[in-house]
Formats: sequence, C-alpha cells, structure tokens
Amino acid sequence: MTWFKVDDSFHSHPKVLATEPAALGLWVVAGSWCGDNLSNGFVPLHVLPRLLPDAATLAETLVAAGLWKRARGGYQFHQWLEWQPSREKVEAERKANAERQARWRENQKNGKPGKDPSRRYSRVSDTVTNAAPTRPPLKGEGEERAPATQGAAHAPPEDPRVVAEAEEELRLKTEAAVAAIAEHQQRTARGAAAARAAIPKRSRSDQARNGLAALTAAVADMPPLAEPAGEPAEQPLAQVIPISLALDR
Repeated sequence: MTWFKVDDSFHSHPKVLATEPAALGLWVVAGSWCGDNLSNGFVPLHVLPRLLPDAATLAETLVAAGLWKRARGGYQFHQWLEWQPSREKVEAERKANAERQARWRENQKNGKPGKDPSRRYSRVSDTVTNAAPTRPPLKGEGEERAPATQGAAHAPPEDPRVVAEAEEELRLKTEAAVAAIAEHQQRTARGAAAARAAIPKRSRSDQARNGLAALTAAVADMPPLAEPAGEPAEQPLAQVIPISLALDR
C-alpha cells in the first residue's frame, strides 16, 4: 500500500486559496489514484471521468492555478517527485519487504525461529507492508554539514604535569596570601588593644598633674604664717609638693 501525502499547510497555500473547492477535490482524488497506480503523478485523460463529475473542466482549473500541467495524453501533477515517492522507490521497497518475509518464513519452516538479520524484530505479517508516510525532506535537509569549528585553530592538549605544577603553585600562593592577611589582622588587633589601654592611664596622670599644679599655685599665693616662738621652722609646702610630683613621675 502506498500513500498520497498532503502537506498540512496545503490549505493556506496561495494557489489553493485561489482555486475553487471542486477542483481541489479532483486534485486530492487524482493524487490517490496516482499513488495507487504508481503513475508518478500522471493522470490519463480516460481516467478523469471516473474520478469526479465534470473532471475535464476542473482539470483545466487546476492547470490555470499551477497545480497541474498539461501532458501528452493527460495531466501531470506539479512537482510530484519532490513530495511523493517514485514508482522505482516503491517497487524497490516492496521487493525488499517480500524478500525479508521470504527469509523469515524459510527460517520458520527449517526450525530456525528468531530475528531476521535484516530486521530489528522477528515478527512478520502475512502480507507485504510498507512504512507509514513521513514528511519528505525539504531542500538541504539531511545533507552533511561541516562542524562549526572545522578549520578553526585548536589548542594542543595540555601536559598533565604542567597542569599539576600550575595548580600547586596557585595553592601555595593562596595559602601565603591567607596567612599574610591573618597576621596583619592580628597585629592590627594588638595595636588597637594597646592604644585603648594607654588612653585611660594618660588621662589619669594628666588629671593628677593638673591638680597638683593648681594646688602648688594656690599654696604659693598664700601669705606666710607667723611662726610660734620656741618651735623649729617647718619646710614650706611648696618645697614638698615638687618632691611628690617627681616621685609620681
């Protein structure tokens, strides 16, 4: 069994939109007849009346639309072999299927069931079958294409030893950088702690010095006291305070 293939965009083709439905009906029926009779898209004149009433007039409509062409003794489908299998291809497939089935039946007869080497599966039907139709390849489909990178310069493969040495060097540099950062952070923390500890001590010392200086100035401005008779003279307070300041330093 063969198939007459109709593209799923046939309904929207400009030629189809400009053709009356009755003529399109003849186009479909005649295509089925050509597929069944393996005529490679040729429709004989004597066949037309058997397909549809008033087929001769509709055939000229198809010619005017560009879907058919006049040929000697009938009409020819436009670009039949671009969309439909040829007679030679169909007959070759039928012959191959018949030979495959004959081999399978011979194996069954001789008690050698199993897979036929030319088939993926061992099950075979009683009649010659053909695959279901598929969309014919468009122009350029299925052609060998060069890879996108063909002709481009490729880098030579890297030496594993060189890669290992580079990775080890990177690891050592990374560890050294991490250690340097940690040491710098520790030094910064120690310096900040020492600075914070020194600030209160300097503040208390300055306050003490300022207080003693004020006290010394106040004592120096005081009038001298009269000394009682018969008592030994005492050392002035102003002379005692500097001694204490010196000791405090």
